[in-house]
Amino acid sequence: MAGPNESFSVQGKLQTFTNAGDSGRKLNRKFCPRCGSMVVIEAEGFPGMALIMGGTLDDTSWLNPTMALFGDSAQPWLAITHDMKRFPRMPS
Repeated sequence: MAGPNESFSVQGKLQTFTNAGDSGRKLNRKFCPRCGSMVVIEAEGFPGMALIMGGTLDDTSWLNPTMALFGDSAQPWLAITHDMKRFPRMPS
């Protein structure tokens, strides 16, 4: 099975903070050691998948969100459309 690092690349070195997610499974949160911005999450519950923080990309014009995670804690000003799949928390 291809791992997430085979599908994309990151320029520069990332630090990793590992903790348990809502499901109790391991999350590897990878962030910039200089500014602390989270760049990517690798979740044990989603093997082979990398959750990339869209705001860290140089070009976001091609992004078309199709789902919202942690909808229960979304800010009231965030527009979540009805055609998006919405999860109240991280799906297990």
